[in-house]
Amino acid sequence: MKNLALIHSTACRTLLDEGLLGDALRYCLRQGIAPPFSPCEQDTPEYERCVALAQETLSDYGWWEKRLKLQAARQVQAPIPGRPPKA
Repeated sequence: MKNLALIHSTACRTLLDEGLLGDALRYCLRQGIAPPFSPCEQDTPEYERCVALAQETLSDYGWWEKRLKLQAARQVQAPIPGRPPKA
């Protein structure tokens, strides 16, 4: 988990440093992780704050580590199609 969290946080930081917020959000989705907020809308008073929040959150190793742990736990708990549930 730790290596993946580092990889994902670094990838997002790189995208965000290049000004590619939309790509960073799509990156999250491709990993099966819901972004922490809706895409930021340009030409709104909240845009700069939204981008700052994105940079802080998506490039945060701890945020990724927690989301990846939750994702792994959900996958373990999900029933496998065609297999009867445990008694």
